[in-house]
Amino acid sequence: MKSRCLFTCFYSFCMAGNWMILTDAQLDGGRSTTTRSTASPSAGTPATATGSATPSTVASQTGSTAVPDLPAESTTTKTPVTTQTPLLNPVVKYQDFGGCGCDLIENGCDINCCCDPNCNDADRASFSADCGAELHNDLAHREICFSEGLLLQNSSILPSFRRPSSGDVCLIYDNNPQRLFYQEPAAVDSTAQYDAPWKARNLKSPIFQSSPGSLDGDITRILQHSPSSPAFKVGDPIFTIRNTDRSLRKLQFPSSGSFSTRCVAPEAINFLTPADSLCSHAVDRLATDCVENPFFQINSFINFDVIRSAAVFSAINTSADFASITDSALRTFTVPVHLTGILDTARNVYAVRAENAPTLIPSFSAATNTCLNAVKGVAYTFVYDGSSITAVNLSVVFASIRGSNGSFEQSFQASFVSATIPGDELVRSGNPGYLDGSAVLVATVLDPTVNQSMPADYLALPGLSPDGGCGNADQLERISFGENMQMSCTVLVDVRDPSMACLTLQTQLMAAMSINGSGNFPTNVGVYGNSTRFSADGWIPILRQITTADMSFVPPNICRNIVTGVSIEVASSKVGFLSNPQAKITGVLYRFTDPVDVMLECPFGGCKTGTLLPVEVQFAVSFNDFTKSAVDLRSLQPSTSRFLPTDFFSPY
Repeated sequence: MKSRCLFTCFYSFCMAGNWMILTDAQLDGGRSTTTRSTASPSAGTPATATGSATPSTVASQTGSTAVPDLPAESTTTKTPVTTQTPLLNPVVKYQDFGGCGCDLIENGCDINCCCDPNCNDADRASFSADCGAELHNDLAHREICFSEGLLLQNSSILPSFRRPSSGDVCLIYDNNPQRLFYQEPAAVDSTAQYDAPWKARNLKSPIFQSSPGSLDGDITRILQHSPSSPAFKVGDPIFTIRNTDRSLRKLQFPSSGSFSTRCVAPEAINFLTPADSLCSHAVDRLATDCVENPFFQINSFINFDVIRSAAVFSAINTSADFASITDSALRTFTVPVHLTGILDTARNVYAVRAENAPTLIPSFSAATNTCLNAVKGVAYTFVYDGSSITAVNLSVVFASIRGSNGSFEQSFQASFVSATIPGDELVRSGNPGYLDGSAVLVATVLDPTVNQSMPADYLALPGLSPDGGCGNADQLERISFGENMQMSCTVLVDVRDPSMACLTLQTQLMAAMSINGSGNFPTNVGVYGNSTRFSADGWIPILRQITTADMSFVPPNICRNIVTGVSIEVASSKVGFLSNPQAKITGVLYRFTDPVDVMLECPFGGCKTGTLLPVEVQFAVSFNDFTKSAVDLRSLQPSTSRFLPTDFFSPY
């Protein structure tokens, strides 16, 4: 009596909360066992099902109960039935496919990404992240195990749990992985399907640094990383030695301030930390600045050597000690800056050879009020091997500065490539799910039926020129995942002949809304952030909705039925494991504005340069999360039948 009562109570407690009882053997292998079922039990005798190979009791999710063997009677027919023992994670489709989320560079080592297979031990040694931490799957540890002595006591003649050799019984207290995962959304293939979630929610679619430290302080901090063998770590300054006076400095380039676009604040270039900067200079003193401003001269960006490794600081650990270094000693621990590319924007060609570039000194022409041979763009590429810099390459863009422009814009960039991983590196926007702030991957495929392999492009809007016009291909405003935005720019239309201007107006506006002003729109979008190349898998078509109407000219100056804006709407959902959700794009819709009438006449203040009328183009970008929550299903509490054994009153 005591044995049967304890078992029934214990079974009811387990099944009330999706519990599953498994032995160690079942947890390890999930082997099939053979059970015996009693076809015609005698009156008052419960039907039994026990494992012949592993006769411990198993309570499954379906509510069927296995109880200890009872003595067989003459009227019993035994039929072998093969069943599969429940596994720890029985549903294969519910798996965390998040993978290595920080591995964003294909065929390249991502800095501080310990799980990146392209990183070797030397790379990981330079990471500031702790690569020794272990990650565990939440579903792999959802069980509680009990020893044989704590589970059940039995003093009757009936057998209790017969134990396997390992001795423990483990309870899985959550055997419903479905409630831990997002539902998989369907891709959107029509505008009606895209609008359905909006209508269901009663939503309307929109129409639209800390200050730098001292040199000696930085050296001391680097030595504290590993005093016995100093090495550069991620974020450490990159040190240079000037060729003129052997002074030790940190490599920096100009950047804009917090509330200004002027080149007023130096930005340090740090080890394995890509950086870029865009700022401008006032040119109201062009005759003087052309020859005196160091940022206009190429020698300011090449006249130094770069410290190769932090090992040099073991012997020379103060900035003053570098002044007395000999030339032969200098070459052992530095690398020169190698000029690899020069572009002259005035001629739009590689006008000079790299070895002649240092002779290109800015000069001022008073006749045209122009500064010639000024540096417009600088791009450093650092080649690294573990914690050492093996090469420094420099590309420079030259341009002419016209005093009438009022300002001169410069760009600066620093990137890092591994010396041990050759190949074509492609930057991902997530792996696999999109990361907030990353680029939205698109492709323009002329024939989507042909399976092509082509690098992905980024979804972008035209940038703004200084006068508010729609920028060209060099002035794009990249759209970042999860960030809504609105903007407008202007297209200039010559209104001297309004009827002729009306014929070309719609073409001009559509070109401004397209990719790089080409008139073409992207045709496909990457479902996940690791869709770095277009192929048949992982890409869905981009939808377009536009109200067609016949464009016409109404004298004297009205252009009728003109589309002047577009709203780019991105639908996304989170999928995968709840503790590691992955964002995927389920649909993109280009929703163009309804046609309007445009009046082709100059306003009261007049047109720009007399006859050019600015026509506004409007853009809106919205990201909409339509994630389906996990299905929280629980098993029904099973009904239990309480039977009495045949010898219930024995020996009384």
